[in-house]
Amino acid sequence: MEDQRLSRFTEEFRSANEYVLDPGRFTKETFDPYNSLVTLITLEVEFYDFPREGDVVQKQLDELEELRKKLVPDEDGIKAWDIWGEKVPTYGEVGSFELTYTNPDFRPLLVPYLCENQDEVKGNIIAIAGGGYVMRCNAYEGFNIAEYYRDHGYNAYVLQRRITPYHPVNAHLDLQRAIRFVRANSEKYGIGNTDHIAAVGFSGGGATIYGTMMSHYGHILPDQFDPSYCPDDVDSIDSDLQAALFIYGTGRSIKGTDNCNIPPAFMVTGEMDEYHADVDSVTRYMEMKEAGINAELHIFSDQHHGFGLGDGNCDSMRSEPHRIPGVEEWPEMSLAFLERTFS
Repeated sequence: MEDQRLSRFTEEFRSANEYVLDPGRFTKETFDPYNSLVTLITLEVEFYDFPREGDVVQKQLDELEELRKKLVPDEDGIKAWDIWGEKVPTYGEVGSFELTYTNPDFRPLLVPYLCENQDEVKGNIIAIAGGGYVMRCNAYEGFNIAEYYRDHGYNAYVLQRRITPYHPVNAHLDLQRAIRFVRANSEKYGIGNTDHIAAVGFSGGGATIYGTMMSHYGHILPDQFDPSYCPDDVDSIDSDLQAALFIYGTGRSIKGTDNCNIPPAFMVTGEMDEYHADVDSVTRYMEMKEAGINAELHIFSDQHHGFGLGDGNCDSMRSEPHRIPGVEEWPEMSLAFLERTFS
């Protein structure tokens, strides 16, 4: 019985790993409930070690299967972009895909949310959802983030980066490529204002931005990390960011990098962050100020990790979803930061 349950769980999540990457394939009305439940179950597995121990929550799996069957294809939806060419550079050994939140045939993608009028677009923002380097919390740190910035005049893109069992460096390579891809395809897709590209990362997404800034910037080529990779024309493009937004997630010290173009930074965290993003953000802020880099830091009292936009669509494993007074103001603060930075 346990083997059958595990087999069903694995099969259902193999489908979910594919479907939740590209919301443009399905109508929003049918995709959003499915994606939300996938995220909830994924968090439960990650935090409580289902299904290896205890109950898989049979009712949730039954509901997930029903929601999957109700997904309606959207022929008019904007489909995700495959950002690499024939070969994807890979750093380090790739482990087993068993009970991971990615499939063996996964390819890094950009999910575009483009403004209607590209002549007036304010800039471009790549969103990287959190989940450490083991999952992608797109439901409340990805697709909704891209919609927010698009609705405020920015082209936005959700990066579907490589996660476990890939080494974290591969996620950094994916972000570097995403920056270059947007610039390289500005004419093909009619993308405006590609001189202004920012990245907004949540938790592990913020760490991905830091890793990219530290080692995958400017004109550094992927073959430095995978000697078997042959760089193409896209790899010749500058991969520097003009702004970086870190939402309850930063990386290690910026000291030690040769990057002389570390962009202005906007940082947001909660005072009660379980993963010490508050302390790390203060340290990164002080390092940037000492280095003469424009930085802005906001710490919200009594707030934990995973609050997303602060609108109640958040990590429900930490607390009951609810609108968070004060924290919900950070997105507007980030717009002011981008306006000052890009102007």
